[in-house]
Amino acid sequence: MIRTRRASPIPRFLDVAPEADALDLLGLLPEVCTPAQIESALQRHLDIVAAHPECDTPEADEVRLALHAAAAQLLDHGVRRQIIAGRVGSGARSLRLGEEIAGDEGTPTESLPERAFARPAEAANGYGTGRPRHEGQIEYRYSQSADPNAAVKKIVLAIVVCGVLVIALVVGLILLTPGSPGTGTAGATPTVNSSADVKSATAATGTLVDGGSPGTASPSQSEKPLPQAAKPAMAKSEYVDAALMIRDLRAASAKGKTDPAGALADFRKAVGTLADWWPRYDVGQRRAADDAVLEFLYVLTDKAEAAPAIAELGKRATLPPPEAGQLGAGAVWPATWATGALTRLSVERGMPRSLAAGVAQALNDALGAGRSTGTLSFEGGAEAILRRMPVRLVAPRSPQQNEQDSAAPRTSAEGMKRWADAVAAVGGDADEVERMLIDGLEQVLLNGPEPDADQASYEAVEVLATRIRWRAAGPARDRVLEWFNDPRISAADLRVLTGVLASKSNAEGVDASMQLSVNASPDDRAQLRLQYAKAWGLATTEQRDKAFEQWRGFARGGYFAPAGEDELSKVARVVVAVRINLAARRLWLGDSATCSRILTEVENIPGTIHAIGARPGAMQPPTPLPGPGPGAPPRGPSSAPGRGPGGGGGGGKIANQPAPIAPGGDGPWAEQYLRAERNIPVRLQRLVEAESLQLPLSKVDAAVLVEAACFASPGQVRSAAQRVVMKFGDDPSIVQALLDELPIAPKVQSVSDVMSRVAHAPLPKIGDPEWEVATRRAIVDRLLGLLAGQGPQAGIDQACNLIGESYTQMAGVDSGLPDESGADRCLRGAGALFKLWRVEGERLPPPERAPASLDQIDRRRRSRQQIASGPVQAFAGEEVSVAEMLAYMVCAERPAMGVRALTIMDDMAKQRREAGNIFDQMIVTEQAITRLWMLRFGEVAQ
Repeated sequence: MIRTRRASPIPRFLDVAPEADALDLLGLLPEVCTPAQIESALQRHLDIVAAHPECDTPEADEVRLALHAAAAQLLDHGVRRQIIAGRVGSGARSLRLGEEIAGDEGTPTESLPERAFARPAEAANGYGTGRPRHEGQIEYRYSQSADPNAAVKKIVLAIVVCGVLVIALVVGLILLTPGSPGTGTAGATPTVNSSADVKSATAATGTLVDGGSPGTASPSQSEKPLPQAAKPAMAKSEYVDAALMIRDLRAASAKGKTDPAGALADFRKAVGTLADWWPRYDVGQRRAADDAVLEFLYVLTDKAEAAPAIAELGKRATLPPPEAGQLGAGAVWPATWATGALTRLSVERGMPRSLAAGVAQALNDALGAGRSTGTLSFEGGAEAILRRMPVRLVAPRSPQQNEQDSAAPRTSAEGMKRWADAVAAVGGDADEVERMLIDGLEQVLLNGPEPDADQASYEAVEVLATRIRWRAAGPARDRVLEWFNDPRISAADLRVLTGVLASKSNAEGVDASMQLSVNASPDDRAQLRLQYAKAWGLATTEQRDKAFEQWRGFARGGYFAPAGEDELSKVARVVVAVRINLAARRLWLGDSATCSRILTEVENIPGTIHAIGARPGAMQPPTPLPGPGPGAPPRGPSSAPGRGPGGGGGGGKIANQPAPIAPGGDGPWAEQYLRAERNIPVRLQRLVEAESLQLPLSKVDAAVLVEAACFASPGQVRSAAQRVVMKFGDDPSIVQALLDELPIAPKVQSVSDVMSRVAHAPLPKIGDPEWEVATRRAIVDRLLGLLAGQGPQAGIDQACNLIGESYTQMAGVDSGLPDESGADRCLRGAGALFKLWRVEGERLPPPERAPASLDQIDRRRRSRQQIASGPVQAFAGEEVSVAEMLAYMVCAERPAMGVRALTIMDDMAKQRREAGNIFDQMIVTEQAITRLWMLRFGEVAQ
């Protein structure tokens, strides 16, 4: 029988020859073979193996064992001397060099050649001067002091070496294949050949984690093809100790004072290392590195190299466009760090305006112009970019990616592992980390390919499900229970997720039987959800019971009493009823905490809506509503302090400068401005003070400002007035004054620009005969829109926004579409909720007794849509359809409650016919929905 020799896995993981000796295996040179460098090289190469796609295979363990054996050999003084002697030759000088460099810890280092301690000249700073280092070499080296425990360490080392050799023998016997020689263990441990050929003296001291070859590798090594599975999507820098990286950043700051161009090059190299490896550093090292980056930018604030430094951060923060295909693993850490660093820079008040604008533009490119203005910190920015990545990591590969690497599988395991590492690094506590992980898993399940048919999606689910700790007090368990009720989560998603939870996760109480079957029905999903709820103690918990008692108290309270004749009071009652039903929906999905939070805010809603509607000139609500949705009434300009004179001349101190006017808005400003008469500096000063006037402006102040913007002379005064008018363009008094001045306003481009800016509409050219007509129409439309947002209408609009936000939350759809009114959002949310419950109703067995069948409910809904006039009536009709659909599900889930459900629907129809207006009908419908929720929870509705 012919027996074949199994190939060594070392080339596949480390890109070195199978017969490589210990020095080549660890990527070390004889000149730098010190104990510290040996340990560093061992850790670096173990990280390389851990980053390989096959890191969990027996072959990877085999390579790890070989690395430990090589390190043990080099740490032994006698073996190290033999290996170095074989590498550098048998000459006395060469052998002595190996002894001096690779000696024990107590060996003096003064006799070592200068080339072993070469340091960059710019980073000397008392550490010695030298020549530029070779690419890939360690930049700083320290002399080893005498160690009094050297003898003990040798004994321990000998024991470790013996233990490693025994383990190697055992692993070799286990992995022995039938076709291998009878006594051979080929491939188990690399052979260390002390008489190997002399390698290149400039071999790199490290290897790129993503499979890239070092820049100073020998031609034979660099020409060798990389493993396809380990090829990175983005080149990564060599792992460097944090202390060295921080020292490089600080050295670049010191160098920036005399050589900005050279400092920028050093900064780019150090930042590349920081961006590629920051999760491997501890929190203190990351903070020190961020401070060093900030210090460097402040050093270059007045130099041309500052903008390229900001651009370097922006380039790393910006993710490839979606059409580029699947996001590579190499882009996760750099984009996260760079976005966090830019967010941190955005709050620096001492940064020049030009650099601040560059930072803002870089953040816009990374997060979009409509990015959230939440926590402006490193962690806040990092979390913002991390929330955009999960779906990109499982996206289909683009044709370009397939052409460049057709043999590579669509794997996302490495990218998702790095994403989870970054989440763990920026998360504030265990709950926040778990919440971000479960959010990422939800993105993959909702928006990614089906995990049972796509390898990348499956790997992402597996990585995230095993990283989540599934703690009893964490948010992950409740979210999984919600997914069983969410029709957007497919059966394939749940099948893969429950399979991972049952077989590979550390979820408490989950066994192999708790996996969704291939042909699972909706009833099977509900039964499995009940199993998970019982296993995790969430079926009946104290928190849920407390939340239910709180909700039942509101549902049976006096919030549905007649609201009187005031329309603002009626619409406030509608909001309260909708919020109570939203709390019921969250409680049904197992989210007790959100249910309690919503109910806590309910009592404040009527007073807040009345406060908004009772202020005729209010441009801002005095107190924010709980959870306001997008599309709220526009806020007026903030009362920021003046920034000094601008827009033309008048620089320097003003002679006889008058005392500034206190912000008011009641008319004193106009009086003081007119008293200045022809004193140009004083008029400019008054216009600067006008920027800090409080809203709403008085009609006198607005008229004087608009007149100055149209007719003031000289041009610098007119430009300053135009700037103030455009700042307060959302104030109705300014718009009214522009409308009054329009017939006599000069037809010049600057005045036309002001009117276009205030009216929020493009205008014809100045010479167009239709210019005045079009301008008047645009200003009138703008004024009507502003006036409609004041007084009682403002409260109604805010209430409408809150109703729409509540319905979109119940339906689980986006609550913020651009250019969508509050009424349209209400209609869209109610329609989405009906469709969601319509899908759930189809999965239920037809009830024996129901208010209407599914077909009848659909026909009634179409009839209401045809006769509805406007979005308000259409929303009221959708409310009725939602109530009918909920009644159908209650009858199907609880047949014993069918008679009571029919009674509730009959009462609703009767009361709607007797209602005085549309708001009364909405209150009646929401009251019926609440009573149906009571039946669904098993309570007898009153």
